[in-house]
Amino acid sequence: MCGKCLFNYELHPNNMTSRATAAAALVAAVIAAILYWPVRSYRFTYDDEGVIETGTYIKNWQNFFKIYEYGQSKHFGAMTDPQRPVCNLTLFADYSLYGDRPDGYHTTNLIFHAACSGLAAVLAAELGLDLAGCLAAGVLFAVLGVHVEPVAQINYREDLLACLFGVLCFIAYIRRSTALSLIALIFALGSKESAVAIFPALLALEIRASGYRGAVRMWRKWILHAAVLIGYLACLAWLSKLSQHPAVPLDRFRAMVAAFGTYAKLLFVPWPLNPDYVLDAAQPWITPWITPWIVAGFAGFCTAALGAVLLLRRWGTASFGILLLVFTLLPVSNLVPIYRPISERYLYFGSLGFALAAGHLISRIWRVGGAYRTPIRAISLSLYIVFAGGQAWAAYSQMPVWKDENALWTRTTEVSPRSFRAWEHIGTVKSRAGDRAGAVLAYSRAIEINPKSEKVMNDLGICAMEAGDLKEAKKWFRNAIELRPRYVIGICNFASVLMRENHLDNARKMLEIALKINPRSMPALFHMARLSLTEGNTDHARGYLSQCLSINPSETRCKMLRDELKKQSKWEPPGGETPDDILSDEPAGPYSGEQDTE
Repeated sequence: MCGKCLFNYELHPNNMTSRATAAAALVAAVIAAILYWPVRSYRFTYDDEGVIETGTYIKNWQNFFKIYEYGQSKHFGAMTDPQRPVCNLTLFADYSLYGDRPDGYHTTNLIFHAACSGLAAVLAAELGLDLAGCLAAGVLFAVLGVHVEPVAQINYREDLLACLFGVLCFIAYIRRSTALSLIALIFALGSKESAVAIFPALLALEIRASGYRGAVRMWRKWILHAAVLIGYLACLAWLSKLSQHPAVPLDRFRAMVAAFGTYAKLLFVPWPLNPDYVLDAAQPWITPWITPWIVAGFAGFCTAALGAVLLLRRWGTASFGILLLVFTLLPVSNLVPIYRPISERYLYFGSLGFALAAGHLISRIWRVGGAYRTPIRAISLSLYIVFAGGQAWAAYSQMPVWKDENALWTRTTEVSPRSFRAWEHIGTVKSRAGDRAGAVLAYSRAIEINPKSEKVMNDLGICAMEAGDLKEAKKWFRNAIELRPRYVIGICNFASVLMRENHLDNARKMLEIALKINPRSMPALFHMARLSLTEGNTDHARGYLSQCLSINPSETRCKMLRDELKKQSKWEPPGGETPDDILSDEPAGPYSGEQDTE
């Protein structure tokens, strides 16, 4: 430990050498890698499809900055996040290395989790814990059951990255390396918005080291971090990423109580894990629930936070850990309305504080002397092994839930029967498997839960269209458009039905409306090209198809239409692609999902 460090290790000795710290970090990282090794064989699930499979953003490095052009983000798929450039950068790199192979992306997530686990042990050492405390903190963080979701889900790696750079920021700040600390803070903020919690956590470190008055006198040490945070919030406002889901104060408070109460339970008993907690103050068809256990968990959080503030200098590491947990959860607890106020991945960064507090407790117990030293150590070690082992078992046993879409959403309906997202995705899974009847049943269940979902109406219309019931299909597409007049997907699919009925003029009018809403709409351009080809106007078909291929050269439907157009002329599409590309045998039918939204 250097003399320029934040803490005085002569007053708080930990007897940790660099080798001991490295050994503790290595043990934690290896345990994390072994525990989560099975995720490498998992497939894309949930949001991964919108980002990697159907999304176009990460498939061309030139798109990295295009997303910041006004109105461009919606053209790259439904799951693009311009406010998370660091996470996006890792996805670009993964796509360059692995393409559409999920094993590579999962390996990257595994590496990030192992790195976070090792750095948790390093941070514990920097905070003054001995070898026992460092090992306890690092290993517990590695095996916590609530980490399954962010590690197994590729698109949730923003939580891993925010934690990774947040820990690096803390370590650099403790060592008084201002430049490195600022760089790590910038990268953490560029990974996920919840990294704003890093700044108040840094102030807690200063207060722990120098007291409240001392922290004010040391303002030069943290003022640059405050400037970075203010600049980041200004950029966030510029990107117009503020909540679009207002809620009345009472509903907001109830959702916050439920969030903290649920998180308190999950930290100690991570069973059963749930990919979709049916509590959403932004969704009027769901009523926020409050139970005595939820209230008890919220009260426990408040008591722990108050105690951490009062005992910050006496129980430094434990208090810092508790405050870090609270700080990281506040931005995602519906204090500001968000679409999903409860999700296990929100606990990833905050659980670092939980692990540090546990490590501090083990460290204090391990230093107890006297005649009862050996039995106290044995009891504490046994309790720790049972707790950490239970966490590891919970993580390992529930990990297979994320192996594919069918397993994920089937499990979700078991633990959360009123999950709209689960029934919607089960309908999509069954539709892709050719089980049209099962898809209709799942979509019907989803529409019962949320009667105002234009996307599910669109999916029901597609099922009817595939069954040949054009009248039923038109009904569902019309309902979707009436609910949301600027729903481009629904408009295009309604036009597709009109084309099948040979009402070409009406279909063209509908597609022109869609292109007025979004001139770069892939479905609208594709259907317009197909309509022009049906009418025998190959020149117009070439123009529309060229625009499609310029947006996404790998779109299967465009390739199929391109080949059909080549049979009628000697036209060469942009890029000089050949007709030998891999094609799908599926007919050019309707579009589903949120591939194109206004």
